Amino acid sequence: MRLRDLESVGSLQNRCQLQAGREVAVLHLRRLNMNQADKLATLATLLEQSTQSLKLATLFNTRNSGWSNSAAFHAACDDKGPTLVLIQCSDGTGYGGYTSLSWRSTNHYQIDAKAFLFRIHNFASTVKQTPEKLARTGAGNDIYTHGSHGPTFGGGHDLTTIHSNKLALGCNQSSFNTSGPLITSTVPKDANNYEMEVLSVGTATATFAEELEAPWLTGCAWSSEVKLYGAVHYAFQLSKLAK
Repeated sequence: MRLRDLESVGSLQNRCQLQAGREVAVLHLRRLNMNQADKLATLATLLEQSTQSLKLATLFNTRNSGWSNSAAFHAACDDKGPTLVLIQCSDGTGYGGYTSLSWRSTNHYQIDAKAFLFRIHNFASTVKQTPEKLARTGAGNDIYTHGSHGPTFGGGHDLTTIHSNKLALGCNQSSFNTSGPLITSTVPKDANNYEMEVLSVGTATATFAEELEAPWLTGCAWSSEVKLYGAVHYAFQLSKLAK
């Protein structure tokens, strides 16, 4: 075998090892991903509400859309109301922010008195984790709604995610009480180690079946017969409206 052929084989082996390393990192990150119940519990703790009163729906995630498409973020998330931004790292730490305002492409700062950042020290732990809530300083510039940026918090910025169609994870304390950089992980800030998800935050509406399971009178227990009668009566009223 010629020297040139040996060099080609060596180069191919190096590329294969590099790709294998990337795949392992991505698989590791996916194993650590928080499930929907954990995300809901985290939000409920941060907002000081019950999980039953909230609902989450994924609008955008970098696993599907990548870190290099700010336009995709705005197409999916603009004018959708309150959102939770969740960034998960392969070392088990989590970061993000909440805004009660809609993301837009107006290229302006927005003041949101309800906005905050948060940090989760180890979401992969089997021990229940309490997220650290980082409140705004009141200086304004709480979110930055720019067409070339992904979700961005603070005037410094306290949290950047995507800028000019590339991953731009950064954090400079400005508008929130982060006591230094928000992201404390020492893991390299690249797409192999971080994933971001933007979720819409809504108010959960109890279904009729759930209302039957939660009687209006405190301490009252509904029998199965009463539940059945209520369901039949409800269906009957709906059929009358449909005529």
